[in-house]
Amino acid sequence: MYGAHIYIELEITLALAAIPARAMFGLEIEPQFNEPYLTTSLQDFWGRRWNLMVTSILRPTVYYPMRRISTRLVGSRWTSLPAIITVFVVSGLMHELMCYYATRVAPTWEMTWFFILHGVAVAAEVVVKKVVPEKMRLHPVVSGALAMGFHAVTAVWLFLPQLLRNGVDEKAIGEYFKLMDLLKVVVKKVVPDKMRLHPVVSGALALGFVAVTALWLFLPQLVRNGVDEENIGEYSKLMDLIQGLLPF
Repeated sequence: MYGAHIYIELEITLALAAIPARAMFGLEIEPQFNEPYLTTSLQDFWGRRWNLMVTSILRPTVYYPMRRISTRLVGSRWTSLPAIITVFVVSGLMHELMCYYATRVAPTWEMTWFFILHGVAVAAEVVVKKVVPEKMRLHPVVSGALAMGFHAVTAVWLFLPQLLRNGVDEKAIGEYFKLMDLLKVVVKKVVPDKMRLHPVVSGALALGFVAVTALWLFLPQLVRNGVDEENIGEYSKLMDLIQGLLPF
């Protein structure tokens, strides 16, 4: 869910930023994602689809220099493996630093281990692609599903706990409400009254948005902590009390 939050938030933010940049300066902002949900492998996801700006920064600054160094150590055939793992270690440390900046809580290094694990997995993918003939490899649909499943499991295990403990999910909910307030102001200033949606339609869309974001971000935290079960127990006690007070 947090990955989806990052994806949607950056997509919307960059789309909004691209409008004045194109109008005032004639600049085109490069997309930061390339349909990550259509990934065919971990290597495809991290190298060609997810957070492309970071990829374009780490490739010349970390990957290529480390690849030149590792060529002397392991030879040209496996030179990419140490470079890949180094890139993921650096990425993990960057995320720890950003998390510390946002929360001011000492790092627990779970994020770093998340990226190290993915670096090892991507390196293993590279080895498999070099050793296993193309005809014997998994179908892209199957390998893509396995890659997304690996992402989900490792994110719940290592990436998300550090964020949830520090209330980053609650901050994300606040950011969404601020974004909606900003969009309302922009729409009111840009779109004439005659072209706006009917209040019934806009109200239905607003309620739908609240429902989706509540199921996505708000309710999971309550369900994880058993608040729903406590509420059910309280309602049952209240009904028993009312029945005890009634004379029939």
